[in-house]
Amino acid sequence: MTLASMTVLVTVLSPLLAQAESDWAVSVYGGQWIGASNDDIMSLNVKDTYLAGLGVIYEFEQSPPHVRWELEGQILQHFGLQHHTEFVLDIAVRWVTYPWDKWIDTSAALGAGLSFATEEPELEKKENPDTGATKLLHYLVFELAFAPPGESHWSLVLRLHHRSGVWGLFDGVGSASTFAVIGLRYRS
Repeated sequence: MTLASMTVLVTVLSPLLAQAESDWAVSVYGGQWIGASNDDIMSLNVKDTYLAGLGVIYEFEQSPPHVRWELEGQILQHFGLQHHTEFVLDIAVRWVTYPWDKWIDTSAALGAGLSFATEEPELEKKENPDTGATKLLHYLVFELAFAPPGESHWSLVLRLHHRSGVWGLFDGVGSASTFAVIGLRYRS
């Protein structure tokens, strides 16, 4: 799936999401590999491998006025040094109120779930030769979203996309990968 086809899909889905009774959102994402360490997911080790994809979010609970709970599903295509498709399912908690929201509407989310790659990611195997790689790993996301103040449906999304064996919890595998991701989101 190319970025152009994902943009068309978002454009087609946006009016449908706007008519939905529940709070739904759709996002397009693109990102680059920045690390492979479980011990320090913030380490910078940029590689020539990328991801692009689509995410759909369902807000299933609110704790007004500050917190929302969300379920997200993603489909991502990897290219560059590794070529596979990745499916992600996570639950996230999002903090939605900040003192500067009258200038730029900001939210921050932390989520966890599962990531399934259609084949063992080549770069994860290469970067973690002692433990190898596996298709199913833990998923962790840190996200900041920024929108114009008011009732804007659109936001810019910055996130860290982290797959991890959680120090061997998944099949004894300690592999990991982290991507710096940017996206565009439409929320109904």
